[in-house]
Amino acid sequence: DGGSAVCLSIKGNSTTIWDPTDTSKKRTFSYDRSFNSIDSTAGDFSDQSAVYNEVGLPTLEQAMKGYNTTVFAYGQTGSGKTYTMMGHENASLNRGKCTAMEDLPQEVGVIPRFCIDLFSRIETQCQKNVTISHRVDSVYYEIYNDKVHDLLDSGSSRTYKVREHPKHGPYVEGLQHCQVKTYADIAKLLKRGSRDRHTARTNMNDVSSRSHAVLELILTTSKFDAES
Repeated sequence: DGGSAVCLSIKGNSTTIWDPTDTSKKRTFSYDRSFNSIDSTAGDFSDQSAVYNEVGLPTLEQAMKGYNTTVFAYGQTGSGKTYTMMGHENASLNRGKCTAMEDLPQEVGVIPRFCIDLFSRIETQCQKNVTISHRVDSVYYEIYNDKVHDLLDSGSSRTYKVREHPKHGPYVEGLQHCQVKTYADIAKLLKRGSRDRHTARTNMNDVSSRSHAVLELILTTSKFDAES
């Protein structure tokens, strides 16, 4: 589209890139997993659900067991980090009413899929075992020029410090925690916080985000004695 040329190929877990002006200049990189999202007609094409099943689902399963888990997207401007994590804006932030995985548009990314899957599993688990309750809290912040800003504290110029808890590890002190009960709640927080992210022009993107954004979900599970 737009006169652009394909300059990479995926084969197994290897990605090969080349100079469009000189295809003899190629470099191949090997990864634990390479996703082919170039040609939707290819037999090994990976859509957003395939990426979630490979990356997000194992992370969620471990989180439900009580482990700390992280999904980290890294890459240069325009490489697809936002698309991978959120999908197209119209398919993600504005579709907060989706409550089941099968309701999600194909273009939805890892975060919406993770959240909806999380709340679905919580609901199922609570129906099966009335002695278990779950609470989910969310924080949303950015790291910009080595300073932490709370994206849920709109208009504030306050910066926050990173502390080390002897049991729970690193955390950011003083961030605003919001209880969330559905993906719609999280979608509202994401939309609200994204408006305050630092952006600046780059050679590749007029409105590139110049910060590292972190969405943190804290799952607290409580068990009680049904006879008491």
